[in-house]
Amino acid sequence: MAWSSFTIATGRSQAVPHGPCFTGGHVLLVGDGEGGDVGRPFRVVKANLLLDGIPSRLLAQTFSSELGMWGACTEIQTSHIHGNSSSDPLSGGPLVVGGAVHWLCRTSSAGYVLKLHDVRAAAAPRLTVTRLPNSYPYNSGGRMHHLLATIMEAGRRRPAVLVADGDKISAWTQSTRFKWNEQPQLVIQLQDAISRFLGSAGDERLLKPTPSWMSPREHVILEWFAERSGIVLIRRMRDYYYFWLDLRSMEIVRWSRDPRIGYTAMYWPCEMDLTTWVPTFSSSL
Repeated sequence: MAWSSFTIATGRSQAVPHGPCFTGGHVLLVGDGEGGDVGRPFRVVKANLLLDGIPSRLLAQTFSSELGMWGACTEIQTSHIHGNSSSDPLSGGPLVVGGAVHWLCRTSSAGYVLKLHDVRAAAAPRLTVTRLPNSYPYNSGGRMHHLLATIMEAGRRRPAVLVADGDKISAWTQSTRFKWNEQPQLVIQLQDAISRFLGSAGDERLLKPTPSWMSPREHVILEWFAERSGIVLIRRMRDYYYFWLDLRSMEIVRWSRDPRIGYTAMYWPCEMDLTTWVPTFSSSL
């Protein structure tokens, strides 16, 4: 059994063997240079966090396109993580920063960020676990929505945990390599930002009043984060409009009401500089 990696830019593909004997999520990491018939070399990381054992543990295994095979399965103890989870603890989606894979983990006791370093098929990866501060609403249930992203601070991209709480989106950011800031920073008051954007675009007619049967508290879903551009896709639940939030300017930059965004894979972020794939492309594209 195998699944395929397909690159839209080149049309080339490579079959990836089934490999891992455990269930989990996959993360694609694309390297530099040329990888022969499949374009740039890539790695696929499969991971699963098991909280039902003592101690808890992360299972990880990496496929290398250059080697054409999966590396050994690695089991890393995560004794720093306490509590349990009623769902997949890594279900929030991965974030790749500086070649390392990050996951947000929320348990019944706290919130954590897992960082998997040295992701290579030929060597065992290393894992760093940092606990989010007590101010982080790890037990918010379905009232708030959480998403891993990056925010520019002092000229560097730093991991951040975004939380949508009603009309407000806040971010918990890292202060040092192993520590997070105790209090969040306000990213945006959504309704005000949407009003400014639609007003400047001449689309004030879209500012519909909240129906009487619906709570005036805004409810939004943070759908995904695009790492290259710093864009967060937001879905507003009361009318199912989609908004693009630019984390660099902290402003809304685009909107859509195309219903296909919510149920097709074609709108998942896939961003890269095409000049690294096809030399004839202009760098001004």
